[in-house]
Amino acid sequence: MLGQQVMMSQLVGADGPFHTDQWDGYVASRNRLLQSLATNSIDNVVVLTGDIHSSWANEIAVNPFAAATARPQAVEFVGPAVTSPGIDDLAQATGLAPQIGTTHPHVKYVDLFRRGYMVVDIDRDRAQSEWYHVRTIRERSTDEEFAKAYRAVMHQE
Repeated sequence: MLGQQVMMSQLVGADGPFHTDQWDGYVASRNRLLQSLATNSIDNVVVLTGDIHSSWANEIAVNPFAAATARPQAVEFVGPAVTSPGIDDLAQATGLAPQIGTTHPHVKYVDLFRRGYMVVDIDRDRAQSEWYHVRTIRERSTDEEFAKAYRAVMHQE
């Protein structure tokens, strides 16, 4: 498990990376890390990320756009913020999320608007994250909603 605060997965648009203050701004460093995983046959890496204030499940590879059938080198689970906004405009957030999924095949789940938390469950064979979102942060409430679960195979004989 690698806990860190900025998105490791690649997010690129027509003009290059969306955020150069994430790992996309440090491509050589990310590639060195992924090369080290490959060189040392480390194939069961889970990256836990925060600080982007949204929910994501990503598969990580040196070039995730090259072959959708290639096994990723790691999986990344990004937890939403409890109260800090991601994209605070619902229409913008819900419009952008499907575009990201269409152009980024390694992004398996993304919610850019809702706040909440994730629960991660890992054993020898798989890593799973479940995202739960709250209805509102403007009033005290115990209402929450199961949003998504993503399971990654971690070990193959």
